Amino acid sequence: MTEHRPPASLDPGPRTTEPPTIAVLARIGGPTARPVLEASELLGRLLATKGFTIAVSGYGELVGAVGRGAALAGGRVVGFPVRSWPLEPTPWLTELRWMPDSYAQCAALGACPAIVVVGPGPASLAEAAFAWQIGGRRARLIFVGSGWHHWLAGLWRWLVPRRSDLATLTVVDDPGAVLGELGTPAPPWAPAAAGGGRAAPGSAADPFAGPGR
Repeated sequence: MTEHRPPASLDPGPRTTEPPTIAVLARIGGPTARPVLEASELLGRLLATKGFTIAVSGYGELVGAVGRGAALAGGRVVGFPVRSWPLEPTPWLTELRWMPDSYAQCAALGACPAIVVVGPGPASLAEAAFAWQIGGRRARLIFVGSGWHHWLAGLWRWLVPRRSDLATLTVVDDPGAVLGELGTPAPPWAPAAAGGGRAAPGSAADPFAGPGR
């Protein structure tokens, strides 16, 4: 396991043909259901088999599942744990980059060209928003699970985000759809999707659907 190097070393640069580093943010409140863990592991495996490096916070059951899927597929999983936190990073990391605080952690993740968010809920939404903001609002945001339509519709209603911000945002039903979204122009998310847009809310095959809110 490799220790600290500057986060910038994750960027292969514009002249390389290697796939870029993809940040995966995965948090969920309460016990994690097996289908969610299995879907998270699948996401890690799919990204790794396509050659993507995966950047994660380094903590949590869902992050561990993503890391396990990627590591078992021979992928590169870089964790950005905070040195002062009394927590043990998941063992499914191939590299560690210790950060001085959560701001630096989110800045490193937000610098990636795309942020994939799993585990619909306030914790993962807050982490994604913070990383995206610190990273200069340039990262592509891909939310996995139709349950995200409910959360994002609420933000649209009460926070009234800029339409230009929505151009970076996509919701997909399952981990397999993430690969199709990477490297393609982001289709703008619209509040109407909460009632039946691209992803079908409440799909029985969607482990991330969650209850309607």
